[in-house]
Formats: sequence, structure tokens, C-alpha cells
Amino acid sequence: MNQLEVFFDYFCPFCQKGVYYLKKLYPDYPEVEIVWYPWTGEHPRYENKICVQGMYFALDCGVDVWEYHDRVYRATLLEHKDISTIDAFVKCFKGLLDMDAMKKALQNGDYAKAQRDENLKVCERYGIWEIPAYRMNGMKFDAVIGENIRQNQLKEFLDAATLCGTTNNI
Repeated sequence: MNQLEVFFDYFCPFCQKGVYYLKKLYPDYPEVEIVWYPWTGEHPRYENKICVQGMYFALDCGVDVWEYHDRVYRATLLEHKDISTIDAFVKCFKGLLDMDAMKKALQNGDYAKAQRDENLKVCERYGIWEIPAYRMNGMKFDAVIGENIRQNQLKEFLDAATLCGTTNNI
């Protein structure tokens, strides 16, 4: 199994596009497992932190992470919703998550440590300074400042990294 590490931010339109492209391409790579690394370094404000902590809650609940990402990006970048409170934020997930349980987890800070730890790991361990960024089988693909990645670039990276993982396992 190949492990694709995806580094992204919920308030980054380039990351939104990168997640969208990955969602389209992902069915072609059944041997790839995704590990999500949300980053709040660029936008350390409260709204971004609850988006990230909500993602960890969603993953623990076993919900469709693609749907979670879609709803967060829709709220933050497309509909420009005010999600500056936990009450406003959890409304984005009606029908997807137990909103009361999510609200309680966010209020209690159940995922705050995971959010802080992963944020530090992104910069210190992986040297990620531009997002979206992808790592797999020793290969990396990072965005360029002020430019969006293209779907064909992501596909080329996935093809090469998957092939690299296959040859390393022989």
C-alpha cells in the first residue's frame, strides 16, 4: 500500500483546487492510502483551527472525508459563511455528522492537541512552506507561490510516485 501525504489549508483556494483534483483522480489509484495534514500556519485564526479539529473528529467518526472537505471549502471559500463560532461551524455538517457530539468535542478541545502537533510537523518535519503539497514514496510535489497546481501535474506525480513505490517493493 502506498501512502500519499497531503498537506493543505481550508482557507487556501489553491488547496481547494488540489483536493478537488485529487478527489477526481483518487479512484484510479486504489493502492494509495491518503494521510491528511491540514496546516493552519498561513491562517492561524480560530476558524481555521476549528476546521482542522473538525476534520479529526470526522475521521474518528468514519465519515466520508471528501464530503467533509467539500463542505468546509464550500463554507469558507465559496459561500463565505461566518463560521467564527462553533455553533455556526457545526451547522455545515447537518446530515453528515452528529452535530451535538461535534460541538461538544470542539468546545472541549478534544482535537486541539492533534491540530497543534500536526501543524508543527508540517513545517519542521516535512519542510512544507507552500501548499498544497504532496509526498509519497520519497517523492514530493509542492505548489509554487501564487500558482495553482494543475490536474495533469498531480496525475503525473501520482503515476511516478506509485511506480516508484512498486519498484521499491520488488
